[in-house]
Amino acid sequence: MSTHASMFLQRLLRSEVNVGAFIGYLVERDATPLQNALGLDENVVSARVEVPHGKGRMDVVLYGAASPIAILELKVSATEHGDQLGRYAEFAQTHNARKFLVDLETDGSTVPQGWTRIGLADLFGYWSSSTNSTVRGLAAEASTVFATWKSQLNGRFGQMDSAIVTVALRAASEELAARTPYDMYTRATSGGQPSITAYLPHPSGADDAYFCIDIRCKDKNNPHLPWIARLGVHVDRGEDLAAARRTAHRLAMPLVPALSVAEVQSACANSEIGTLATVLASERPLRESRSQSASIEEWLAAVDSAGDGKISAHPVFFHDWGRRLAAQYSLDLTDVTRNDLGQLIVIFMDHLTESAFSATPLTAP
Repeated sequence: MSTHASMFLQRLLRSEVNVGAFIGYLVERDATPLQNALGLDENVVSARVEVPHGKGRMDVVLYGAASPIAILELKVSATEHGDQLGRYAEFAQTHNARKFLVDLETDGSTVPQGWTRIGLADLFGYWSSSTNSTVRGLAAEASTVFATWKSQLNGRFGQMDSAIVTVALRAASEELAARTPYDMYTRATSGGQPSITAYLPHPSGADDAYFCIDIRCKDKNNPHLPWIARLGVHVDRGEDLAAARRTAHRLAMPLVPALSVAEVQSACANSEIGTLATVLASERPLRESRSQSASIEEWLAAVDSAGDGKISAHPVFFHDWGRRLAAQYSLDLTDVTRNDLGQLIVIFMDHLTESAFSATPLTAP
């Protein structure tokens, strides 16, 4: 495999700790361009990185002659952890310091109150006016990398750097939340891979029951590896875990005929973007057992005996915690954009909804 210089710089810049150190270096060499661009009233005397505060560490703090004058919170792929921005805002208020959120998010995405958003490419671009040629050159290289990543937000997943995949999912999530009734979430899987999940209240009216679309990346460093898509139902735990698991089973079983690969592909083919039908595949979206009825009876009995404990795999569906039951597919996103992904989620959700209304309700054992 051939290599090029930018590959190594990209690897360096995927880490917020490294980006913070890079900014600190540039500030120490020439703080004036950043100081002027941020409109700071006081001269920047120094920069400190990974500054401890409460339970976290602030990425970059710019200091004047006597105290902090600005905080730069960096986000490459990650998003806010807990209430960290709120805690850092308290630090800023104590010192009357400005607050800047520096990231790769799409224009128009939500900005916490009191924070000013700056694109990572723009921030490094500020040093284009530096009188120091070394600073200008290094900052320009970093700015180019971040600008390239940002431009990939509108492209295909197969062409995205691993740093921008999570950002693209967040953008898709925000866009769907704005135009649909879905509850949208983006998070990392237990393996640290990005995922996007959509929930829609189940039309049965069952408490805390939802249709659920869960799409997970297998390896963000391998853009051509198919993702995992799970379509099914989810029931919140509530006070009675066994009851939640039984409800999930009762609502999921009538969907079985609609969850074949052919049925889901047909739903995609009948949409406005029929070509999306070709990105979904699976040799076995549902589990198979020789005696399904008996296996289901055994599983339901195990649900009651397990109480709040662990439960074995559902005999028909792939499951999480026994209360999210779904069919599982392979999803090739190589040539799919984030807008296409959003449309796919809508198609999947519409298919589940229509299937539930047309199915004969199951009388659970």
